[in-house]
Amino acid sequence: MENRLYFIEIAVKNVILAALTFYSYGHIADAFSVIQDQGVLNTLILFVGLIIVVPLFGCFAFTYELINQNSIFQRMLAHVIAFTIMLATFMLLLMIDVLFIMLVGDILIFRFVLLLLLISIFLYDFWDALRLTNKK
Repeated sequence: MENRLYFIEIAVKNVILAALTFYSYGHIADAFSVIQDQGVLNTLILFVGLIIVVPLFGCFAFTYELINQNSIFQRMLAHVIAFTIMLATFMLLLMIDVLFIMLVGDILIFRFVLLLLLISIFLYDFWDALRLTNKK
């Protein structure tokens, strides 16, 4: 398979992920804005913080290296798996951001660190794809 096509597939997946992430922020903020009880907000941020460990581990444990890049089925399945894991992670990061702002306030350094985490997941995805194409 041509490496260029493979990177186009990953780029399309990541553009869709970025668009969904930016689109979802307002909806997540609206959904949590109805919660006024500080105890409920604290419980939510605790559970979201615990739950994010699972897809975050998946983001960095998943690898394209194990697929047969010449198999369309394996490539598409790998893209769906990566997309799902990354989307879950991004939605949970957005929830943490919204909840943190509601509980503590808008602290720029905290939001910057969340953004760095999000960017690192995108970069890791491309780097992992590079490892597959270099394995030949």
